[in-house]
Amino acid sequence: MKYFLLVVSLIVISNVSAKSPDGVSIEYSWNKLLFESDLQINQHHFLYELARDKNYFEKIVAETQLDSKDRSILNLAVDTYKSNMNIRHVLFDYGVIPQTTSKVLAHEKIESNTTIEKAFSSFKPLYERIYWVKHNKRNKKWIKNLAPKLNQHGAEIQAELEQIFDAPLFTEKGHMISVVYKPGTKQGAYTSSRSMQSVINSTYEDFLDWNALEMVFHEISHANSLNRSSKLYKLIESVFKERGLESEVGIWHPILFYTVGEVVKKVTSSQNPDYITYADRNDLYTDSWDYKEILIQYWKPYLEGKVTMMVALDNIARKLQQRRKAA
Repeated sequence: MKYFLLVVSLIVISNVSAKSPDGVSIEYSWNKLLFESDLQINQHHFLYELARDKNYFEKIVAETQLDSKDRSILNLAVDTYKSNMNIRHVLFDYGVIPQTTSKVLAHEKIESNTTIEKAFSSFKPLYERIYWVKHNKRNKKWIKNLAPKLNQHGAEIQAELEQIFDAPLFTEKGHMISVVYKPGTKQGAYTSSRSMQSVINSTYEDFLDWNALEMVFHEISHANSLNRSSKLYKLIESVFKERGLESEVGIWHPILFYTVGEVVKKVTSSQNPDYITYADRNDLYTDSWDYKEILIQYWKPYLEGKVTMMVALDNIARKLQQRRKAA
């Protein structure tokens, strides 16, 4: 497969002067990607993280000199989040996201939760006074470090991924990246394909430097190029079900990790020859995700243009059938 470089317009970094259509301050924009560091979104995820992670909560309490009044406000907010949310993953709790932070999933159907609203509002002055300056500074640094990498390599990465997925990365509405100090989840990022919005943290080691470039493209690929309505997902579903491999349809996610990781690794190799992809760095290809050798043997030829997407998936399915019979 020959990759044709897609010519896209690059929009240079802005110094918090741009505004999105809904009035959100944009720190940086590239193509149809907008990056923001928003106080309310950050506060929501920070509270979610404190409620989810007891050790982190204790660390924050120990590090922050709070008087009894501020400590009560913090405890009330965290306890309210604990008792009113599933504390699993922020995305799955969008039904109780405070209305004041509803733009975190801007186009979702969000119902108001009065209890959460009150705790959120009570904590906001404290968050703004004690935590926000540090969080915002870190978010802006993350965006600033990413910008030149995206400006230099983004167009080529986008072109290759769109060629591989046979689908555009962006819809007409574009895509918002909300950068947060803490993601509120064990994973460092998540994406809503309905609102075309991703939330990515600025503090986890696996999301810094060149890793940030890979994870941005991983997240935006979730939204349109490889969602449940995409060509690749539907082909995986069809081929695997035909061979009685319904339980293996989840391979779409390892395929996504492998594809984006390998494309970013190749495109940036001149500057970053020793890059290790996110999946390899975190040993993702284990247990139920034990697909790496299969992807190298049967999916990589598709990335190299040696076989079609259908042939690659059919070869993967055949191999999985053989592996299942041998088990």
